Amino acid sequence: MINLQEISDSLLHLFFPHSCSGCGSDMLNKESSLCIRCIERLPATGFEMQAENPVEKKFWGRMPIQYGMAQYYFTPQSLLQHLMH
Repeated sequence: MINLQEISDSLLHLFFPHSCSGCGSDMLNKESSLCIRCIERLPATGFEMQAENPVEKKFWGRMPIQYGMAQYYFTPQSLLQHLMH
């Protein structure tokens, strides 16, 4: 049997659709703003597993840091730029 919470959630989704910020798909859960397909499309750097990665090297001599990393590569006109703006 359908409960009141499910009806309420369905009506809210009808009038205020929860869609992916990357592709517009509505195939995602309430807590996420990106669908699995768009998350997989983000260009990961892998720097979190690399000592003395390029991000750390950018700061050498400029300021004292212990660790630095970037999760994704940024390129103009990409999904990442769209999400940031």
